[in-house]
Amino acid sequence: MENWLLAGATKFFIYWQSVTQDVTNIFLYYKENGVDIELVAWPQLNDENADFAMYNSGQVVSINDCLHRARSHAEFAATVDLNELVVLSSSTPLVAILNGTQLNSAGRSITRAHAHFENNYIYASDPMLLSFDWLNETHFANVSSAQPKLILRPENVQRSSVHWINELEPLITTFTGIPHTEATLIHLRSMQEKMDKNIFVTNNILQETAKRMTDSWIRRLHASEKDVQKLRITRGNMEIAQLMEECLLDLKKKVHSMCFTASHCIHELSRNSSVLIDWQYPEKRWLEL
Repeated sequence: MENWLLAGATKFFIYWQSVTQDVTNIFLYYKENGVDIELVAWPQLNDENADFAMYNSGQVVSINDCLHRARSHAEFAATVDLNELVVLSSSTPLVAILNGTQLNSAGRSITRAHAHFENNYIYASDPMLLSFDWLNETHFANVSSAQPKLILRPENVQRSSVHWINELEPLITTFTGIPHTEATLIHLRSMQEKMDKNIFVTNNILQETAKRMTDSWIRRLHASEKDVQKLRITRGNMEIAQLMEECLLDLKKKVHSMCFTASHCIHELSRNSSVLIDWQYPEKRWLEL
């Protein structure tokens, strides 16, 4: 969130299927400090196989739900993952880049690249010690190694998919890309996932971004009236992170190249972890026919 706040984001729609109280506390901390966050419950189906079968379609539904919610709230809406960071190539803010977009445009696409970070786990139970310096060195693939993501004008788009627009509003005809020399979206991949060393090279593309994120977080803590020492950032238990990584890799093998959701790992973690995890789920359920 620090990354997108620095980029100029003014509102966040966060779609969730499961969450722990620790994560909820962080969202509440941001909200209490003036960040506009709307948590949108997005429950799973009761059947895991059905969840896998409809996951891509469900993702598209959530994207369009977000676009329509953003109408009248935001001039642009970026549909991105939590592990995607925007990196600017100059001091020009992303908002300034977007403001050059024509009013009759559907929006802009942003170049995306995959990156891996080192195979270790970073914990900071003390908020004042939290730092993003671990992003200083990543294993980075070439620019455009992943399909681009979209930053759209909500009023000008009727329907969109993850990487392309399905239907525009009448009279909307233009859509352009942001040159990678101005901004790139870095998609951080699984820590344990095997990397092809012929594709990924060590790179410090996130170094300046990481420093700005850390500085922004520390400034936020110092300006906060909340007792930040009571804000528990992580549980400080490596077992949970290890089990989650193993489960995600197994899921990726199961669904091949399809997207998957980490919420499918909850039962695995609850069964195998010695740490009690207070998972919370949406109260409402989908109507299943």
